[in-house]
Amino acid sequence: MLTQRPDIRRQEAQLASATANVGSARAQFFPSIQLTGTGGYQSQALVSLFQPHAAFFNLVGSMTQPIFDGGRILGNFEYTKAKQDELLQTYRKTVVQSFTDVDNALVAIRETTRRLQLQRDVLSSSRRAFDLAEQQLKAGTADIVTVLNTQLTLFQAEDAYSQAQLARLLAIVSLYQALGAAGNRRWKDRSMLFKPDSTDDEKRTAPRKRSLLSRLLGRMVSLLITLVILGGLGYLGWLAFQPKQNGGGGRGANGRPDLPVPVLAATPHVQDVPVYLDGVGSVKALNTVTVRSQVDGKLLKVNFVEGQDVKKDDVLGEIDPAIYQAQYDQAVATKAKDEALLANQKIDLARYEQLAASNAGSKQQADTQRALVAQQEAIIKADQAQIDNARTTLGYTKIVAPIAGRAGLRQVDQGNIIHAADTTGLVILTQLRPIAVWFSLPQQQIMRVNAAAAKGQLAVDVFGNDGVTVIDAGKLTGIDNQVDPTTGTLKLKAEFPNASYQLWPGQFVNVRLKVETLPQAIVVPTSAVQRGPAGTFSYVIGEGDIVTAKPVTVTQQNEHEAVIASGLTTSDRVVTTGFANLADGAKVVVGKDDGPPAADLAPRKRSRNPDGKRGAGQGEGQGKDGKKDWQGKDGEHRGRHEHSEGDQKGQTGPAPAPAAGGEQSGGAPKAQP
Repeated sequence: MLTQRPDIRRQEAQLASATANVGSARAQFFPSIQLTGTGGYQSQALVSLFQPHAAFFNLVGSMTQPIFDGGRILGNFEYTKAKQDELLQTYRKTVVQSFTDVDNALVAIRETTRRLQLQRDVLSSSRRAFDLAEQQLKAGTADIVTVLNTQLTLFQAEDAYSQAQLARLLAIVSLYQALGAAGNRRWKDRSMLFKPDSTDDEKRTAPRKRSLLSRLLGRMVSLLITLVILGGLGYLGWLAFQPKQNGGGGRGANGRPDLPVPVLAATPHVQDVPVYLDGVGSVKALNTVTVRSQVDGKLLKVNFVEGQDVKKDDVLGEIDPAIYQAQYDQAVATKAKDEALLANQKIDLARYEQLAASNAGSKQQADTQRALVAQQEAIIKADQAQIDNARTTLGYTKIVAPIAGRAGLRQVDQGNIIHAADTTGLVILTQLRPIAVWFSLPQQQIMRVNAAAAKGQLAVDVFGNDGVTVIDAGKLTGIDNQVDPTTGTLKLKAEFPNASYQLWPGQFVNVRLKVETLPQAIVVPTSAVQRGPAGTFSYVIGEGDIVTAKPVTVTQQNEHEAVIASGLTTSDRVVTTGFANLADGAKVVVGKDDGPPAADLAPRKRSRNPDGKRGAGQGEGQGKDGKKDWQGKDGEHRGRHEHSEGDQKGQTGPAPAPAAGGEQSGGAPKAQP
């Protein structure tokens, strides 16, 4: 660092100059004495003393001159010494300041790195929130305003992250400057923060006189490039002239009329094709209950384990029943007391009625006693009501499960005082079997779904995380009575048995709704359907293995199968793979693919004999083992499938096994290039 910083180098130069000035002043202050070559000495002050012809006055003058000049020389020496001390202090301050700059730069780098990490975390959270908002928008659970707000938050997080990156870059640059690298010529050349000096530009842009060897090499490279270009143009012209020389007009692989195009073929077959509508939904429990206490008291027992499956009316917790038991006993005792009083009043009533009948007593007294008996009977009924109320309150000390389901995490621990007004409750019970899935479909499918639902119950399948495996099958139980105006989708509800607990509340899933079945439909592999300027068509293999392009009408298709409404019959053979060099009227050779497809790393080289025919090994492979010979030629790609078109057509179900007698080999159909 001390050798790189320009300010330190400048201070060192000034300090060295001051040190030299101090040495010069010190030499002037003392007499200059030199040893002579003969062993004697000379002194400018005493030189006249040893000259015989010198006068006395000359000797006195030469001896007194240094004495009179001593004050000036001493002042000069002290001044240069003070200047040296001042520069030394400045040098020390510069060195200390350089270390301070390095420390500040390191602290700034640490702070900006920490800020950058925080902004990176914020950016990741914003990006995840935006992705979740997009999924909810597709599922119909969020509106476009929410998506726009999350996108704005994402943009702000990206801007803050960029600013943090810039601050860290500036901190690194300040560290380079503090270390002295900013003064380095090579660092200036690499950094965009510094521009080269004008002198450097002049040196770099000044024309250099090229040597003879460099001029010869330049001419040879130019000549070589010209020869390569001419050779390429000649080869292209030869390729353009070659078909005309061989008779021209032929079609086939690479324009050779004598070579058939290797393809794979399949025969259309008839089957019943189910029609599905795909949607995205979320799993919801049919019943979710927050179990709360209905009385206040101390929680004595918790009789469940978190995550346990409980049955209806199972005791989940027990509250201290002492107070409520005492209230019940008091109500029972009150009723017993009133019943005893009623029995005495009934005896009095019988006595008063006998006296009144024999005119020995007043009838009014008998009527009054009869009213007292009725009043006491009403009091006993009230006592019974108090007993029932106390018994019910006492029963509330046992917290029971209102439904059967899965217990969640415990909200209150044993020993706490719980109240009937608590909102959290003891635990949340969720019914998992059966379970519901709410999903959305575009509003264009309303009439189609309603028409299918009017004919009978509709089947619904739910897919696993891979989007292919059906993990549960259920039925459609409800259709919403209005379209969501923010998303333009209709909500539907399906119910699933969920026997294996593969569906969980809050989970996002892909579902498909079966709306109809196309009976006896003509089905071909999706790769057999090609698209051109005039619409969809298929290559049909006719007599002599000559292909003809026929227009077809596709009802619907998925990644495996396409349902053909018109254009093909079950007796036709359609090309499924090998479209790279195929044209209308071309001759083909149909290969077989009995084994599983094996992908090649690169297209295989096509070898020919000098007479223009294929080699014996390849020609024979087309007839017998050609299943591997044509794969990978001309850069043909495999595994790409066409997807369904539009919302109105829907999607077909899983591809069935190929029909017996079909000429397509292997399992999955091949995709067109």
